[in-house]
Amino acid sequence: MAKEIFKTRERMILVMKWDNLIILQEVLNDLGVTYDIRYSKDDTVKLVTVKLNLPNFMVVESILKKKGCEYTVFK
Repeated sequence: MAKEIFKTRERMILVMKWDNLIILQEVLNDLGVTYDIRYSKDDTVKLVTVKLNLPNFMVVESILKKKGCEYTVFK
């Protein structure tokens, strides 16, 4: 059995715009990972908590950057 080279870590991705959240959700759904979304009381801040390994995280970041999404990552 092959060892997993990259550890899966919990990462929190903060997005402010609904459009960016939708793009992030599409990417995470395509990767087949589960995630949790928390909203601020006024719906201006969306915090997505997801467990990703480094290669998958790099894919997510690459797509968000290409689409011009504004986001902040807490590792």
